[in-house]
Amino acid sequence: MMKEKVQVVPKKCLFGIITVLASTLSCPHALVARIPEKPVGTSVGEVDGTMKISEKERTSTASATGNKHEERKSGTSTDGLRRAEPRPVVLGDPHDSNSYGDSPVFGSAWCNLDSATDFVAGDRLRFTLDGEARRVMVRLLPKDTSPDKPTGIVADAGFDVPAGKVIEVPLMKEYRNISQISVHGGPNPWGMYPLGRGNGPVKLRLVELIRNQ
Repeated sequence: MMKEKVQVVPKKCLFGIITVLASTLSCPHALVARIPEKPVGTSVGEVDGTMKISEKERTSTASATGNKHEERKSGTSTDGLRRAEPRPVVLGDPHDSNSYGDSPVFGSAWCNLDSATDFVAGDRLRFTLDGEARRVMVRLLPKDTSPDKPTGIVADAGFDVPAGKVIEVPLMKEYRNISQISVHGGPNPWGMYPLGRGNGPVKLRLVELIRNQ
């Protein structure tokens, strides 16, 4: 029977192998290649390895940017809606002669309210006028007060009447228990408010209340 020949490794080579194994065991990560993590929403280029934004993310970003541009252009925002203009409320009944009336002699016109009303600072009264008056006085008459006196005048300087015959009067203070709203044209209402020699009488077609909510 032939004996199998055993190859003997030289001591010098054996020592080198042991050294390499010992180095590997002491630092197991030395032989593992670290692969960089791929950021969310990006893809690694197949040719040069550079980071590129994905087409989906590019489209999403462009859409968001466009929406913000439209918001700035239109003056609105998704965070809140633009406050709507309050709807005017018609005072009295323009078709009822007991509600709306005028006096050519005194050059004035009025609206009798259905019930005594309180007006607050910040309210606006919109008057649709007619007649030849170029300038008028506005009065808010309290209940049980004589109309022969200029009680409740809103502004001593009066208001100019534009070509469109519509004026808007802001109230700077509160007026309580008001039963009548009137406008006064003519040269000099009550002999206290000179509006001009050629100033004609005024007629009142409509009174509207605009109140901020």
